[in-house]
Amino acid sequence: MGLTSPVLPYLLAAAAALLLLAIIFWWPRLARTGVWLVALRVVSLCVLQALALGLIFVIVNNSGEFYASWSDLLGSDSGAAKLLAPSGGPAHSQRQFYLSASAAVKVPGSRQAGGTLESVRLYGQLSGLGEAGHVFLPAGYKARGSRLYPVLVTISDAPAAGQSPYAARRLAQSAAIEIAASRMQPMIIVMLPATVAAGDRACLNLPPTFKAGRTFTPAVQGETFFAQDLPGIIESNYRASSKPGNWALLGDQAGGYCALQLAMDNSYVFSAAVAPPASYTQPPGNPPGLDSSQLRQQDNLVWQLGNLPMQQVSVLFAGTGFAPAGDVQPFVSLAQRPMKVSLARLSDGSWPLAPVLRWISTTIGSQGQVRV
Repeated sequence: MGLTSPVLPYLLAAAAALLLLAIIFWWPRLARTGVWLVALRVVSLCVLQALALGLIFVIVNNSGEFYASWSDLLGSDSGAAKLLAPSGGPAHSQRQFYLSASAAVKVPGSRQAGGTLESVRLYGQLSGLGEAGHVFLPAGYKARGSRLYPVLVTISDAPAAGQSPYAARRLAQSAAIEIAASRMQPMIIVMLPATVAAGDRACLNLPPTFKAGRTFTPAVQGETFFAQDLPGIIESNYRASSKPGNWALLGDQAGGYCALQLAMDNSYVFSAAVAPPASYTQPPGNPPGLDSSQLRQQDNLVWQLGNLPMQQVSVLFAGTGFAPAGDVQPFVSLAQRPMKVSLARLSDGSWPLAPVLRWISTTIGSQGQVRV
């Protein structure tokens, strides 16, 4: 059973509860004198303590996504991990793709699974970055077939098991519900963190910085990972479309800048991006290495709209309770064809991203591709 399996916490909790009841029931006998009875008391209490601590660890790990698998926890990922290509694609010789766990996605009111949520680790050959994430496969996805699916890349630092609508499990369930209701085309959803390396919260290629003649921070190739490594890995291991018109980006407060700048700078890879309304005049987190005014201008997305060629991408600003005259207005006013910009509000209720998923489906899902 995988470390991030949703069943593991329940098994640990049940084992701890049963052992506690057994200790309470047998304690009168265990309390008698004797070396073996003393040893049995010590062992039973230690096992109960270990189960309780293990349960706490698993819950915290599932919330924070610190370790993706048992091999990752034990530090044996590089030596003992098994390279898999579980979804119909060929295994990559450079070990760019690892599958650590797989779980069914439940649809309320239905006995059948609405898809599969896989826990994966991706290693970029060009960028040198390795990131843990999740991949949602719709209910109709099979290991063999000719259909190639559109791809949505979600960029968020929300914990996978958290309550954020961008959390991997909630987003997968939201997509499964929309697909089951025929309000959204089936698609592959890749879910990755916005903070791909220390100091890079903007999915940028950052140069190394130097201090006193020595490297102070190394170079980070965040944009290379998302725009070059990621499409190759996904297309090699899943039945994913290779057309830019079938790839979209979705970012939350942490990943909104990533989604926008990746689409604007790499329209040959991504044709659509969704982000919360914000100014987007500078990268989040004040990344190191952007000291010159020229670099700061190039990473000002509003400046790009006014000074660089307009890209053929569709952009949706989706949020709650925002006014068109707010921070996003300068971006909207500068955008011209072939770029398309729309505004939308997140839905109320349990599935606020439902209208966003429908917009993405309409934008990239209507250009289905079939493998020849």
